[in-house]
Amino acid sequence: MWHEYHTAGEDWFTSFMKRNQCLSLRKPEATSQARAAGFNYPVVHCYQVKLGGVFARHQYPPDRIINIDESSNQSVMAPETVVAIRGTKQVRQTTGAERGTNVSMICFGNAAGGFIPPAYVFPLKNVNRKSMNNSVPGSIAFANGTGWFDGNIMVHVIEHLQKYVQSSKENQLLIIWDNFSAHLDYLVVKKANDYGMELLTLPPHTSHELQPLDVSVFVAMKKFIKVAHMEWYRNNPGKRITIHEIAGLSKDPFYKAMTPANLISGFKRAGIYPFTLLQPDDPRFSSSLVTDLPATSQQQVAEALSDHEIHPPQQFIEIEGSNNIQTVEMEDEGMDIPQEEENVLTRDCSVLCNTVASTEIDNRQQMANSARETVQGASSQSTSGNCETPLRRNVTKKEMEKENSKKIRAVKSRLSNKENITENGKVVATKRNDNAVHAKGPLSVQNRQPRNAIHEKKPLSVQNRQPRNFH
Repeated sequence: MWHEYHTAGEDWFTSFMKRNQCLSLRKPEATSQARAAGFNYPVVHCYQVKLGGVFARHQYPPDRIINIDESSNQSVMAPETVVAIRGTKQVRQTTGAERGTNVSMICFGNAAGGFIPPAYVFPLKNVNRKSMNNSVPGSIAFANGTGWFDGNIMVHVIEHLQKYVQSSKENQLLIIWDNFSAHLDYLVVKKANDYGMELLTLPPHTSHELQPLDVSVFVAMKKFIKVAHMEWYRNNPGKRITIHEIAGLSKDPFYKAMTPANLISGFKRAGIYPFTLLQPDDPRFSSSLVTDLPATSQQQVAEALSDHEIHPPQQFIEIEGSNNIQTVEMEDEGMDIPQEEENVLTRDCSVLCNTVASTEIDNRQQMANSARETVQGASSQSTSGNCETPLRRNVTKKEMEKENSKKIRAVKSRLSNKENITENGKVVATKRNDNAVHAKGPLSVQNRQPRNAIHEKKPLSVQNRQPRNFH
């Protein structure tokens, strides 16, 4: 077998199991990834430290430590294993429907091995009396369209519990349950506090190991319920199980599963009573090892913070030229660059702190000491922050105003729709000029504003003017 298929044969496996009597075939229980990762040592240790603080503050006897948990009872259960003739291709088992209807049941058990009658929630608008036929004596029923417990029903559940435990401020009760939303309802917490009940919730995704009823009771109860369903079908051929038979069929399984031995074992395995701290090498933590992260040292944390440190932006720009490099500081409304008496040949524009400097300078122009170079800033579009732009000739404010006034006087008469009639150098009348060009004169540079600028009474200066098409 090994030389042909490179695997062990059945005879070798049978001999191997006989030689190792400590091994057995087991069907593993499906565990979600959230449960596998959630049940880890740091989370469980934090919970157990809080539980130890509760026991240090108040010495609860075992009969005053109660675990409350819900379980779903389906009207259709999976078929059990049966004996069939060897070689049969298909073996069928009749069920009431393809999918069952859910009926919730909430159970109560204490660390001393005692319990109180359960409570049921049926997916009905009103409770039907026949739904509780042959049920556990003392159990109660509620109706909810979803078939699950909610905050209003949990208030009545606390009252049902109070009838059996008689909790008070002097004789308190510790309730341990999961963080189901109905358990954290304000009315539920207030009602429990009024009765002197102390509530402690389990961490998320840990109930499969830390909740006593989940650990040692519900698994056995579901097996017994499945057997009861199959027996009912054999005794009632041609009929189906409805929600009205659920409470009656769960009576015997409830008594078989809620035994003192199972309850005491569940509280012990969960580390509640007797109180025991779980150790990091516990095999139950093995599923969460693949999600553990390595602990970081203080030096690694300091290096990570230094790598992500935010550096302030540099508040200067460099304008490179063939003869010299001029460095200026940014201002709020403009940037003034002091000029030197030397000839300035500017070829490249090196931009820092996300600002593009655009200038126009003649390569051989002699600039006076009093002249000021105007640099217009805009947002840089490049990620590197460097650009090479063609440069234009810089002109002063006075030169710009003088040039604009000449253009306005040259086109004033042509753009006007009226013509003056003079005599002896004096204007005596005006007449309409139909041949005039009906167009608006160009705005002066110092008065022209950007499209999105706010119109103020004070005209904008040339230094504040922004180009229209520059993004």
